[in-house]
Amino acid sequence: MFFQKHADTKKLPGVRQLDPALYAGHPALLEVSGKDGILSAAQWNLIEFHTLNNGAKSLQKPDRMIFDLDPGEGVAWAKVRDAASLVHAFLQELGLPSFLKTSGGKGLHVVVPLRAVHDWETVKAFSQAVVIHLAQIIPNRFVAKRGPKNRVGKIFIDYLRNGMGATTGCAWSARAA
Repeated sequence: MFFQKHADTKKLPGVRQLDPALYAGHPALLEVSGKDGILSAAQWNLIEFHTLNNGAKSLQKPDRMIFDLDPGEGVAWAKVRDAASLVHAFLQELGLPSFLKTSGGKGLHVVVPLRAVHDWETVKAFSQAVVIHLAQIIPNRFVAKRGPKNRVGKIFIDYLRNGMGATTGCAWSARAA
């Protein structure tokens, strides 16, 4: 599978390069806006749309935190749904409002909107601490270590989506098979 994260020399209506200074040392990222951008992306054979965890104004501070519930082999959909409710309730107890988003795959995302005041490492470290805590208090349901063999019959809560440059599938985006 090919993943296009940066622009080439083509000019596509509704698709623009962001200022390279937003992500120093990295090629300019793309922004797809409006119907023209979606049509251009379709003409470019794009299947999945992904976003970063922040807006285009600054890439230095995320404005959302993602908990990606990734079920292992043998985990029924009802267990994934219930796990999302548990994560949501735990975050609520911490004073963090969150909402549910489908991942387009087998799992679900629990998304926490943030004011863009903390850096990536702080948000990632906090999300990792949440995941480790949940895996410790409910070990029959959650794991904090990635890899298919670690999550058989359990759900890996992926906090790695909270690192700088990590992306997540957009709501309503098709997913490649």
